[in-house]
Amino acid sequence: MASHYYLAKEALIRASIWFKWLKDKNIYDNTKIIIVSDHGVPSAFNPMFKTQKTNNGIYYGGYHPILMVKEDR
Repeated sequence: MASHYYLAKEALIRASIWFKWLKDKNIYDNTKIIIVSDHGVPSAFNPMFKTQKTNNGIYYGGYHPILMVKEDR
């Protein structure tokens, strides 16, 4: 859906603005940043699975939440 795309796009734009602010203030390098979601994308295709849906019709990709970590230096 287009709405999912635009929501993800806006979230990344906002995160990049925040990262730039951290860099401008010279605190990016000594800041640990953790970005995590509570669920994955319900319709995401995952080539690791022979079938893409569970018995109740939910896509396996929905069980893969995002976890991104930037360590401080």
